[in-house]
Amino acid sequence: MFQCIALVAVFLGLCSFFVFPTAAPAETTSPMTGFYTDFKIPENDEQAEKTLADLQNSPYINGVLMAIPWNEVEPAEGQYDFSRVDQAIDVVHKAGKKYKLMLMPGWKSPAWIYDAGAERFETVVPNPNRSTFGSRPDDRQTPWRV
Repeated sequence: MFQCIALVAVFLGLCSFFVFPTAAPAETTSPMTGFYTDFKIPENDEQAEKTLADLQNSPYINGVLMAIPWNEVEPAEGQYDFSRVDQAIDVVHKAGKKYKLMLMPGWKSPAWIYDAGAERFETVVPNPNRSTFGSRPDDRQTPWRV
């Protein structure tokens, strides 16, 4: 009797596999698929409107990379101001594009980190093909001491 029940269970299991096929896996895409361009955060409403129009008239651009200066979003330790970033994200959403955020430390670091004891160091990157490249020292903080 047990063998009969087991055989019926296996038969019903096989029938349900053919009668109720499993759903095909959902198509997955990388969120960074497509062409992305750099993006300057608008400083006022006029620039935001121009940026929106530019993005809407660029059908082959899938998204933007927003480079956000650290010293603009945290001018004082623990005091954040994301108002311009929020405005930029609104512009990108209205244009139907994707975005990625990149926080820019280095020479865009706020002064308070140096007041708190972070050490500065200068780098000069020479380029034999461009005589002016690297002529301005790039002032950075040492990452292991921030």
